[in-house]
Amino acid sequence: RAEEAVCRDLAQSVLWEKRAASGLVVCGEWDIVHAQLMPWPSLLMVASKESVYSKGGAIRNFIEFARNACMEFKENKDLESARFLLRFGMSEKDACEWLGGTTWSCKCEVEENALLELLRRLEAAGHMPCGRIADPRRLIARELVTVVRV
Repeated sequence: RAEEAVCRDLAQSVLWEKRAASGLVVCGEWDIVHAQLMPWPSLLMVASKESVYSKGGAIRNFIEFARNACMEFKENKDLESARFLLRFGMSEKDACEWLGGTTWSCKCEVEENALLELLRRLEAAGHMPCGRIADPRRLIARELVTVVRV
């Protein structure tokens, strides 16, 4: 889907976790243009104000469900390693390394510094008007999410 979006000019680039994309790189379908350690979580949920107000409980329930699913996933390392081998073309070593080094917090919180860094990078890439980075807490659904200062 990512390749299709780029080809149709719906996306200019794709940000992908390196191990998940390794099979596509190895087979030559994708090229690594740049590798960067990211200062924010790999998954962020975005919702409209309307959905936050009307579906807040469902969103909290989904996050709780995701937390439990992630814990089960980590507890079944051998089974999940085999799935990674098949799905992403990873070696057994890479799959075990990925699973061992990955954590999921599944919390309704975001670190203020991570949010600021993301906004700075969006501004630097021209995806956000210059000088518009204000208080990042304005962008958060306070009914659901807590901004944490670290």
